[in-house]
Amino acid sequence: MLTKIIVSRKAQVTIFVVVGILIVLGIGVAIYFNSVNNPDRNLPPESASFKTFMDSCLKEELNDAIIAIGYQGGYSRINVENNDPLNTDFFDVNIPYYFYENKNTMLSEERLKEELKSYIENDFVTYCLDYKYYETDFSFKLNAEKSEVNVRELSFAKDKVSVSLDYPITIIGKENTTITIRDFKAEVPVRLERIFNQAEKIIKIQEEDKYHICLTCIEKIRENSIEIDFFDWVDNSAVFVLTDKKSVINQNPYRFFFAIKYTDWSCDNLPEDIDEYIKLQCEFEKSSKEERSLENLENADNSSLGEEEYYDPYFNGDYYD
Repeated sequence: MLTKIIVSRKAQVTIFVVVGILIVLGIGVAIYFNSVNNPDRNLPPESASFKTFMDSCLKEELNDAIIAIGYQGGYSRINVENNDPLNTDFFDVNIPYYFYENKNTMLSEERLKEELKSYIENDFVTYCLDYKYYETDFSFKLNAEKSEVNVRELSFAKDKVSVSLDYPITIIGKENTTITIRDFKAEVPVRLERIFNQAEKIIKIQEEDKYHICLTCIEKIRENSIEIDFFDWVDNSAVFVLTDKKSVINQNPYRFFFAIKYTDWSCDNLPEDIDEYIKLQCEFEKSSKEERSLENLENADNSSLGEEEYYDPYFNGDYYD
C-alpha cells in the first residue's frame, strides 16, 4: 500500500513538472511571436516615441499625396511645359485627359501607385526629418550607407490606402547608445481603388461613343456613395469630378478629377461616323440661316437615339432624349 502511494505521488510530481515546462514554453513562444509581430514593443521609450512620431508624419505625407493626385487625376506632378501628360488648365489646376479625341490616355492602376510612391519618396525626408519639429533629449543621424527613401509596399484595400517605407535612421542617445529604426507604416481611410475603378468605367463608356456623353449609361454604373459631376470646358472638353462621401480626408469628402477631350469638327466638315442627330443639328443651322422653318427639324427621325439621355458639348450644353 505504501509503495502504491509513493508511486502515485511521484507520478503527480512528474505531471506538474511537465505542465510547468509547457506553460513556460507557451509563454516564451507567445512573447517571441508578439515581438515579431509588434517590433515597436521592444524599443526603448524614447526610441518608441520617435518611431510613433515618424509613423504619424508618414501618414500626413500619405494624406497629402492622396489629395494631390486626386486633383491631378492620379499624377504626382504634371509637366505643363511639355504637356506631359496631356492636360487642361482648370482654374489654375492642371487636369490630365483620360480620353483625348478618339484615344484612351488614362493611366493604369500600377502607374497610379507609382505616382503615390514617387510623391512620398520625394517629400518624406524633407518634411518628416525636419529637426526643428521634433525636440527630444537625444539626437539622431541618418544612416550614411543608404540615404534614399524606399517605399517597400503601397497597396489599395477595400476602404483604405496603406504604405510601408524602408529608411534606416540611427538614433544616438545621451550616453552614445545607438539603435536603428527603419520600418515605418501608415494608412489612410480613402477608397482610392474604388474611385479609380469608377473613372475607368466612365472612360470605357466614352470609348463606345467619342462624340458625346451617355448620361444614362454613367448613372447606371455609378456607385451610390460616389457623386459624378462634370463641367463643360474649353476646346470641346469636359472636366469630371468624382466625390466619394465615404472617403473623408481632412474633414472633407475625397475628390478625384480628370478630363475628356472630344474630336474637333464643324458642320462644314463632318466626320463620316458622326451621329445622325448631329447631322440633323447642322442641317437645322443651315436652314435657319436660310430662314427655313423649325418644322423641318421637328419632323426629323430621331428614332436611332432610343431612350438614353445624352449631353452634347458642341451645342450649347443642351440635354436631349
